[in-house]
Amino acid sequence: MRRLQVALLGVALVIIVIVVGSAVKEKRAPFIIKVPDTQPPPGDANLEVTGVSFGYTNKNNEKEWELKAAKARYFKDQKLVKLEDIEVILYRPNNQTYKLSGKYGELNIDTQNITVQGEVKGTLPNNTQIATESFLYDNAKRIVTTSDKVIITRERSYMEGVGMIINIKEEKIDLLANVKVTENK
Repeated sequence: MRRLQVALLGVALVIIVIVVGSAVKEKRAPFIIKVPDTQPPPGDANLEVTGVSFGYTNKNNEKEWELKAAKARYFKDQKLVKLEDIEVILYRPNNQTYKLSGKYGELNIDTQNITVQGEVKGTLPNNTQIATESFLYDNAKRIVTTSDKVIITRERSYMEGVGMIINIKEEKIDLLANVKVTENK
């Protein structure tokens, strides 16, 4: 019985070697499935997808930001991705995060800069809430800027101003003009 098992195993190995050897030896034509003709995405986009996620890590392999969107349209010639229903998570050096979301946005493929517009809302560390109409994230400088009206709320304080700079590296927020602060008791 043992000899029969060994003989069958030997025959199976020989067959496998012959099949693999002939497959490697022959140059076969690639197997191509014809995709039915589809309409190009609207607005001359090269690609359109739903439920997307992008991420960016620095040269030390540390995650700097993550982006999620309900819909993305890629424009190859412009090196641009246009996004809808977007959420951006910016990672600080101390592992805390800034979460910002809005209706529309763009990701520049070359610079990795992100713009978001339309009812922008955000959650910062210590349960700080932020609301504005748009922002630009400059990836090289690691700053978030806006020239729009900004409202920041946290526990008992309410701040508003026009224009803002968030420095991710220095973990600092500056309101630029017309700043008003109110303390609730």
